Amino acid sequence: MKRIIFLSLFLVTMSLLSCKKETTQTTDPFKLLTKDVWIMTANTYQKDLDPSPTDAFSGMQDCLKDDEYQFLSDRKYYRTDGPTSCGNLPGISGSWQLSADEKKILLTIGSATKEYEIVELTQNKLVTRMLDYRNTWVSTYTH
Repeated sequence: MKRIIFLSLFLVTMSLLSCKKETTQTTDPFKLLTKDVWIMTANTYQKDLDPSPTDAFSGMQDCLKDDEYQFLSDRKYYRTDGPTSCGNLPGISGSWQLSADEKKILLTIGSATKEYEIVELTQNKLVTRMLDYRNTWVSTYTH
């Protein structure tokens, strides 16, 4: 009898421990952008008629590769030094907003506003595309 009780308690305990918690992951662009600090992990550009992109990330200084990009819920934007500082370079601050269809980030620094198309946005990855004069820049960020 004791064995049956012990076995029953053991089985109940194991079944409770094996239950997975259901986590709901948001797809809300605002929440995903403001969730955490972003770090650039890839950056390419492509000229007008050039069929293949050029890697710009590998040529960046190490102290720029680990910069932290932050979209705050109050619409403020900051780019600051990561663990490797470039010395006297100041951080960059501005404001940001999502377009009405939530497919673009409008980033304003000083009096200049640039538009970044959101190519991909997940819990841990942000990929943007931006047309700058004759170059198309594609940047990937993670946290």
